[in-house]
Amino acid sequence: MRTQIETWTRAQLAGLGIESRGPVRTVEDRPWAYVGFVDTSHGRIWCKAPGAGFRFEAALIETLSTSASDHLLCPLVADRRTGWFLAYDGGPTVQAVGGASDDLGRIFRRIQRASAELVEPLLAAGVPDRRPFRLLPIFDQLTSHSWPNGAGLRAQRHRDLFTQLVERLTADEAVGLVNHDLKPEHAFAGPPLKIFDWGDSVVGHPLSMRLAMELNLDPTRRAPGSHVEELFDIWSCDPQSDVAQAAFVVEHLLKVDVWMRNPAAIALHPKVAPYWMSELASLLEDA
Repeated sequence: MRTQIETWTRAQLAGLGIESRGPVRTVEDRPWAYVGFVDTSHGRIWCKAPGAGFRFEAALIETLSTSASDHLLCPLVADRRTGWFLAYDGGPTVQAVGGASDDLGRIFRRIQRASAELVEPLLAAGVPDRRPFRLLPIFDQLTSHSWPNGAGLRAQRHRDLFTQLVERLTADEAVGLVNHDLKPEHAFAGPPLKIFDWGDSVVGHPLSMRLAMELNLDPTRRAPGSHVEELFDIWSCDPQSDVAQAAFVVEHLLKVDVWMRNPAAIALHPKVAPYWMSELASLLEDA
């Protein structure tokens, strides 16, 4: 696969009249993505080949670029069939420069709010459809697996409650892009700041990424709850409301779902998906 990606990268650059000035250097070669870069006559150019279950990423970025191109690492060239794409370098990441996550959170919230008008194009681009009314069959599928400590069976016992939560979110009607891997290391600091990793995204209820905000954007808890409060503010929702609580439970199912897209990733990190399934079961039991 790596040789194929390198060959494809050089062919695309040649087609654009861009001269390679060195080998394609691998930065990451994992089941969910190959990432590398090559120095060229036009500066450093990155190549990415998402793994199975994540090949919609380039199409997602191209779709979002209609309303937020300044804050996206837009593909220089993309193959929607394979999901492979090239993009110019965006400089050091927010994490690398020790930047605060405030700008990242603010920019993502703006993109997410705009994505509400792009739901159909995002679905057409292949972004997984995890709108609330689609979740019950996914719940049944995921809980039917053989999970450690019987977590799936524990969750399945509360299917009626999960159904009520899904119905509550469906009635709320809010839909947008959810990115479960929004992190300072996944955005170039700029200026302007550009988010470049969208592989864990789905179309779903926009409030079902509370954990992503709490765990990824402010892990030191310098401003506990601020990102969550601002997320709920733009969707005019009280963080203590029934809708907010339903979205929090659903987020745990979506985290399991992201990992189950790529069995090879589960083999490398076998404890992650079972952890989130166990957390989902506990939330349903305690509700």
